[in-house]
Formats: sequence, structure tokens, C-alpha cells
Amino acid sequence: MSSEKYLAVPDTRLVWRHWAQDAERTEAEPLTLVYDLASDYTHLMNPLGAAIIRMLQESPMTAAEVTAKLTEEFEADEPIQEKDIQRFLDTLMWKGVLEMDKSI
Repeated sequence: MSSEKYLAVPDTRLVWRHWAQDAERTEAEPLTLVYDLASDYTHLMNPLGAAIIRMLQESPMTAAEVTAKLTEEFEADEPIQEKDIQRFLDTLMWKGVLEMDKSI
């Protein structure tokens, strides 16, 4: 388990758009589009992915801390696995949405 803390880039660099369920999309979950002004990447997120970015904008966290907080806040059909969160965090790091917290 890594003790490195991740931090999301500020909202001044991200443009958010949300789509909730509607009558035509009853089976689909809400979606969030996140556009990164600096990298010109567009990311399509489910509610869990969007929540992770928002959490990491508020406070730096390790993958274990993110997993614990998500487990508290989201009702999931299956347990949230830290290895899956770690993989997602690594992907967002590679895409420039997250950075390592250097304040430690």
C-alpha cells in the first residue's frame, strides 16, 4: 500500500458538465464530463469517478483513504477495491488531472 497522497488540479483548470437520468435514459447512470483546459483532454466519468476528483480537490489523500471515504459515502453492489482505485488514480495522474501532493 502506497503512502503517496494525490491532489486534483483546481477547478479553474477543469470544466464540468453533468447529465442526470431522465425519462429516456432510465437504465443509464448519471454521467459527468470533465474537460481539462490545460491538456485539452475530455474525460467521461461515472458518479464515483467525479466524486474522486472532487474529494481530491478538497484534500490530498492516499488510495487507501480514497477507498475508505468512498466506501462510507457510496452504496455499492460490490465492495470498492483499493487496487481499482489505485489504477484509476494512476490513470488520472498520467492524464494530468491529478498530481502528487508535495506539501508533505
